[in-house]
Amino acid sequence: MPRQKQKSPSVFQNRYLWIAAGAVGVVLILSNVLALQQLSRRVDSLEQRDYPALVVAAARDLLKTPVVDAPSERRFLPEARLVLPLDHSLTIVYNGNRETLYVADKQAVDQAARRVQNALGLNAASDAIPALQACSRQVQLSVTPVSNDQVSQAFAKGLSDGRTLYVVTDKGCSADSTELVEYLRAIESY
Repeated sequence: MPRQKQKSPSVFQNRYLWIAAGAVGVVLILSNVLALQQLSRRVDSLEQRDYPALVVAAARDLLKTPVVDAPSERRFLPEARLVLPLDHSLTIVYNGNRETLYVADKQAVDQAARRVQNALGLNAASDAIPALQACSRQVQLSVTPVSNDQVSQAFAKGLSDGRTLYVVTDKGCSADSTELVEYLRAIESY
């Protein structure tokens, strides 16, 4: 009589393998739960007063002050190769490049930053952040036309280097942009 081949049991038909697989699954789940608890403790350990300060510091770190040439009484924005007359009554900060530059009145940025820092609780601080962002890009200078719901068209100006500069204000900033926009009308390329 020919000998019949015995079937080998499938991997999960063996009771011990089922137990081992279950134990490994439980260990993996527990390690993930512990990792999430540790992460939660680290986030909770951040004091609420640190969050607004970090946000304000990050916003301010992005902004630069123009290069001032005192003898010629001009302010230079070298990234965009633009120049403005020196106006001692207006302190401006900016960020950007040759194609798009954001200019803001430093007082408007400081006022929005104070709202974030003085907010009571994380939710209130988070609610104040969009205004800080908008005020740090209070006026946008762009070489391409800008059209969206967040901005209001101020003016367009042809520059001596052939570029046309489109100037828009950010609606999200509650500070009055009139003085800054009027000052920017004197902008020229170099």
